[in-house]
Amino acid sequence: MLPDTHITREMRADLLANLTAEWEASLEARLAMSATSPVAVLDGLLRERLRARS
Repeated sequence: MLPDTHITREMRADLLANLTAEWEASLEARLAMSATSPVAVLDGLLRERLRARS
């Protein structure tokens, strides 16, 4: 039998913060490889990230 568990607002907030940090780190790593991409969505995200740095 599984114990009674539930997800709290704090747990959701922590998960969102951690996933957001991972996403941002992945964009930074991709940007370090190249500032552009032939994939339109990724290219837009990279350009947006570059503008945010300025």
